[in-house]
Amino acid sequence: MTTSDYFDSIFSNLETQSLPIADKKESKKTFSECSFQLNIPKTNINKTCTKYNINETTLFNAAFSIVTARFSGANESLYVLASKKPIPIYCKFDENTMVSDYLS
Repeated sequence: MTTSDYFDSIFSNLETQSLPIADKKESKKTFSECSFQLNIPKTNINKTCTKYNINETTLFNAAFSIVTARFSGANESLYVLASKKPIPIYCKFDENTMVSDYLS
């Protein structure tokens, strides 16, 4: 089984085109970017990573997964981590599970 076939078999039941519903009518679709400063001290990030025995990449991927799922009104998130070798990241969230449980 090829890598592509493997991931296709895992993600075949997932919607992969979840985009927010347009909030205005326009002839050409446009997208914008939003950014903001979190102002979280690096020591807090380090303490959290140490507490859950994870690295910063895992922490921020978890945060991104949660935000994208909540933003789209879903209980799951799927995206590709762009690295030397693209890695699909899939997370499914349960309303009764604490975020800390996902990290441990």
